[in-house]
Amino acid sequence: MWARQCYRLSAMDFEANAKEGVGIEWPISYEDMAPWYSYVERFAGINGNKDGLPQLPDGEFQPAMEMNCVEKEMKSRLEQRFPNRKMIMGRSANHTLPLHGRGPCLYRNLCHRGCPVSGYFSSNSATIPAAQATQKLTLKPDSVVHSIIFDEKKQKATGVRVIDANTKEMSEYYAKIIFVNAATLNSTLILLNSTSSRFPNGLGNDSDALGRYLMAHNYRVRFGGLMEGYEDKYYSGRRPNSPYIPRFRNIGDDRTDKFLRGYAFGFSASRQGWERGNGIDGFGAEFKEEISKPGPLDGRYARYG
Repeated sequence: MWARQCYRLSAMDFEANAKEGVGIEWPISYEDMAPWYSYVERFAGINGNKDGLPQLPDGEFQPAMEMNCVEKEMKSRLEQRFPNRKMIMGRSANHTLPLHGRGPCLYRNLCHRGCPVSGYFSSNSATIPAAQATQKLTLKPDSVVHSIIFDEKKQKATGVRVIDANTKEMSEYYAKIIFVNAATLNSTLILLNSTSSRFPNGLGNDSDALGRYLMAHNYRVRFGGLMEGYEDKYYSGRRPNSPYIPRFRNIGDDRTDKFLRGYAFGFSASRQGWERGNGIDGFGAEFKEEISKPGPLDGRYARYG
């Protein structure tokens, strides 16, 4: 669910297994993680509000982006009808203030093309330049991680095996700390490839659960609607962020016996643009003139299931 959205796990997330009697208890707590969350947030640059919600801890934020008029109306109606459900502005790694020589955001919403002013956090704009500044960085393009090296004597992971995508030559690299950040499927692939006499079925796979029960992010399920009114309103720029309704199930007195834990919603509202012409009849100058004007405000559930 990246889209530069950055949320902390809460104490209730870290404690859930122990309290519910499922899985195994987390070996770390929110209190252990909180200073590291802050460290990363200060470096990455996260915009957002301090909303004071126990299920979504506050962090080290730059000024938040602003909801548009329809989003503010929805917030008012939602919280009036469901007082226990809060609608907040999303917390994204787009800089609303300059940070470490990067940004701020230009409100183009073209982040997927790469930002010319490094107005959001990415490896290209932030971590690689920071590493280059140490003069200890070597970039190895066309390198595909094959597996993690497990040292049988030390009983710990000590490095990675990497295949050159062009020559198919395998190399080994060693480090004190190794992060596996290849998303659901490829992280699993790397761990399954990482076999040893200690872990014949994949690194850390004593339970034989590795590769089973997988769930990638549900990204394309969405729904939306039209809100009448506000036809005389528009907004400035194209905000690369959206409002968010944090988890509200199984918190406090709002308990359900249908499932454990909860879910969140991400969405946005916008004026329809020229793309609406794809679904209507028309041709010629009159048609072009019509779709050159902003359409009605379109309340659209956009990115997050």
